[in-house]
Amino acid sequence: MQRRHVCTALTVLIALVAAIPGRAQTRTPKVFVLDQGAPAVTALDLNGTVLKTAPLQGTPSILLRTPDRKIVLVLDRGTGRDAGDAGFQAKTKSSVTILDAETLATRARVELGAGLETTTMLNTAGDRLAVICPGYASRRPEENMPRELITVNLKSGQVTGRLPLARPASAFFGTPDGATAIVLSMRDKPKQTPSLPAELLVIDLATPKSVAALTLDGDPRNPVLSADGKFVYLLDRGNPSGNPDKNVNGRVHVVSVVGGKVEAVHDAGSKPRGLVLDDAGQQLLVLSDKAPKKGDTDKDRACELRALRGARVIGPVATLPSAEFLRATADGKRIFVVGRVGIAGHSLQDLSPLSEMREGVITVQFAITPDGRRALSLWQQNLYTYDLENGKEMEKITTGRMSARILAALDASTATLNSQTEAKREALRKGKSHYYYTEYNVRDPNETIAVRPDSQAVYVLNRQTSDVTVVDANTGRVLEKVATDGSAVHFLPGAGIALVIDGSVVHAIDLATHKKLDDLSAASGYYFSKPDFSRDGKSAVINGSAGVLLINGATGKANSKIVPFKRVVDIEVDWN
Repeated sequence: MQRRHVCTALTVLIALVAAIPGRAQTRTPKVFVLDQGAPAVTALDLNGTVLKTAPLQGTPSILLRTPDRKIVLVLDRGTGRDAGDAGFQAKTKSSVTILDAETLATRARVELGAGLETTTMLNTAGDRLAVICPGYASRRPEENMPRELITVNLKSGQVTGRLPLARPASAFFGTPDGATAIVLSMRDKPKQTPSLPAELLVIDLATPKSVAALTLDGDPRNPVLSADGKFVYLLDRGNPSGNPDKNVNGRVHVVSVVGGKVEAVHDAGSKPRGLVLDDAGQQLLVLSDKAPKKGDTDKDRACELRALRGARVIGPVATLPSAEFLRATADGKRIFVVGRVGIAGHSLQDLSPLSEMREGVITVQFAITPDGRRALSLWQQNLYTYDLENGKEMEKITTGRMSARILAALDASTATLNSQTEAKREALRKGKSHYYYTEYNVRDPNETIAVRPDSQAVYVLNRQTSDVTVVDANTGRVLEKVATDGSAVHFLPGAGIALVIDGSVVHAIDLATHKKLDDLSAASGYYFSKPDFSRDGKSAVINGSAGVLLINGATGKANSKIVPFKRVVDIEVDWN
């Protein structure tokens, strides 16, 4: 499932402290599993031993832990139906069950409201939860259900506030300390009424009450919180056009969280691509076109780069023409602008140009190695490796095994012929003058790039040839082609393996030899998804639809165990 959880400042602090070399872990890692089919929450250790189980009511779907790791929260939207813009026509109220994280004893079960948005807001102290219930707007007044922001005291197990919301929440989140909520209602135009402008609410969650209601011009969307939590940025894309007379540049609205006011509205250029948050540089980056002039062509489309720091804007700085997107290096020092004509490097400090490579880049997948030395681009089963230090293309290799590609083509041809023959035979048997048959094609490569954390190798998964091509990032040359299919590649460097998840099967590739190891899971019916890794890169927990796969590589060799459940909808891992 997809959900957003507002992390607190204390959560980050705990992670940083725990990552200090030589600091011993004081508690055993614990996995909390929400089994909607039971329904229950179960706590496991990494060996698969069941530590505790707590039965639940209803159909719970969201599992959370407070920042102090002392409380486990289970949220249930309740029963009803989604009614689109009208909200959620609830039959039963949503709820939160408050459990003790150590014993899984139930402290309280609190009824909330009509429906439940999946974004949750926890404060730093871990004693307050805030959620939004969308309510239901019916044509029959007696069926209306309130749209509201609800706060719950997790210590007392009581609802402490219900703030009515006049309009649907298009987007919302809490500040890192959980003290303030930001709620955006986008511009809309209800039938037979005047157009309603975009509105941004700044809400004090301790009360709760709205401390500011700001009307915003244009059509700003997708609010982003600054790295320091002091400002909210909203991008209005404007109305881009190659015709100078019709073009309307985009704008960025900057709202002060503490002041509860619009601090500035900055020009964002024509056709802004979006807002890219640079946490390391404490800034927001915007890539856009320059406002068009008469005689401009799309081929020579000039582009520019801006940075927002607090309420100030840095730039615009001219960059690569026909630019498409941005990629930053892991060290937080450089940003790369990527477009059809090449790749340009800029300093993240002042956006000054550092390098430019004029090599045509047509890509469906693109990555920068963590050390910023190489760029990698996928196009039509070809992987291109670029040397960003010297500004030149290094190698071009074809991913996937040729033998597998030929076999896939033969299989498709044979299946088509068999279908045609059988359809023709059946038509003749029934005396028909026509027939239908299925034409089979080779499946799309659907390739993905995964760069190893140490920047030494690149793994390209090719779904057409059902394999992973391992490439040396320093030279761009093929190291190995491993017959392993899947949907994604993930790395477990502490255990020396790469994981390739393929439905219910999890393959393993040795990071040193690039050879396929024994599968970590070969069961059926689990449909595993993205793993949760320990900070030391030795262990992982992968949730599946009917079970959880535990991978323990603490000894240097990864061992695995599946713990079956009825229907897993969420997990939380306390890695300590």
